Amino acid sequence: MTLSNVSCEDAGWYTCQAVSGGNSDQSSALITLTAPAVQPTLAIDPYLVEGQYSAHNPTCTTESLGYNPQHVFNWVVKRDNVSDPEQLPPIRQTHTIQTSNSTCESSGKSVLDPDKYWGLHESRLCCQLVTNDTQRTVVQEACTETLMVVPGNFCRELDYTNDTSSQSKLVQFPFEPNCFPYVNCDPNNRDRVSISSCGEANGFCFNEAAQSCSTPRNTSGPEWVCGSVEYIPQRDTYPDRCKDYQRCVHGTAFPNSCQGNEVFSQVNSPCAVPSNTTYCRQRQLNEPATSPGTGPTGIFEQHIRSFFL
Repeated sequence: MTLSNVSCEDAGWYTCQAVSGGNSDQSSALITLTAPAVQPTLAIDPYLVEGQYSAHNPTCTTESLGYNPQHVFNWVVKRDNVSDPEQLPPIRQTHTIQTSNSTCESSGKSVLDPDKYWGLHESRLCCQLVTNDTQRTVVQEACTETLMVVPGNFCRELDYTNDTSSQSKLVQFPFEPNCFPYVNCDPNNRDRVSISSCGEANGFCFNEAAQSCSTPRNTSGPEWVCGSVEYIPQRDTYPDRCKDYQRCVHGTAFPNSCQGNEVFSQVNSPCAVPSNTTYCRQRQLNEPATSPGTGPTGIFEQHIRSFFL
């Protein structure tokens, strides 16, 4: 006997009987269908604040929880120097499962209520697929990198003594190894911590002194060598040839120049009308002051603050 296009509903006992004349012979067999579990994918917001919910709760998805047996979701927290992971309560886990009788698979999604990320600093959050029995054996697992959670009192602990402005104060992100994120602290609501980012594609790091994304990021080579951005300056773009730039195509730089009154921008598009966000102006603003009064004016500081808020 041969079965084709087998579905989950085809599982069970099968009997084959052969009859010849007055004699018959038969044989029975049990057909069991199984499907393995697929490693889940875990998604979590990149910047977390203790005592605040993020824009999206941690979410775990898998193409298959397995079939015969079908496994279940489980969330744990792992910490260095602690052998046993901390089991998170089921009441904080919401599971959605869809079973297909044609593929013998159950896809699923599990969303975790992070309890405002209390106590998760320097830990790893893990989503597991475990056996649906008392043993709870881990079959598949996905974990975050070590979570760096900004303290909820971060803005309240800042020194506002010499800050007479009522505008928000932008502060360097305390943990991230790259230079793009920053913390937005509102002096009128110091219990609120808001995190933003300059964006890696921009190519400029956050500059706390200038309160703007104006510091060229460090790279493994000169900034006029093609890297991960599409447009780069030429060696002499700054300070005398602000219209000139290069376009990177498969690692090769092709010289070009902006037309009309536009200059090299490097932000979103290669050319723009001169402003505080164009390349030469940002380079000028980032240079160390040589005398009192050198650097951004109060008007510029106010513009940058309003631009990023």
